[in-house]
Amino acid sequence: MLLKNMISEMKKEKIRKQKKERTKKIIGITVSLLTTGIGGVIGGLLLAPKSGKELREDVVKKVTENNENLKKDIEEKKEKLSTSVNETRDKINSYLSEKRGKKCDSSQEDQDLENKSIEKEEVEEKTIG
Repeated sequence: MLLKNMISEMKKEKIRKQKKERTKKIIGITVSLLTTGIGGVIGGLLLAPKSGKELREDVVKKVTENNENLKKDIEEKKEKLSTSVNETRDKINSYLSEKRGKKCDSSQEDQDLENKSIEKEEVEEKTIG
């Protein structure tokens, strides 16, 4: 049992590390997208030889475009994360079902042995009495 617990803990720790790494990657991508978008807007503002009105219109247009791209990226990441969570949940549920099934089988065997023991005692009582 001790070995099983150690292996189980090692697996859990590995899964935790994978989740942390995945979260760090998602955060890194999101931050890089935001930084790139902001840099693009600032660069466009500084290098654009346009009037104030045209410049404001361009800024609004670029911010809207970046916002839409960011929303799309977030939705994609959200879907990937949701898929990953669902797959992990399914794996855990199947693992737990498998373990519960084995426990049920062994408890059923215990119950069968107990019933046989009771029947044996009843037969001995009848033959003695």
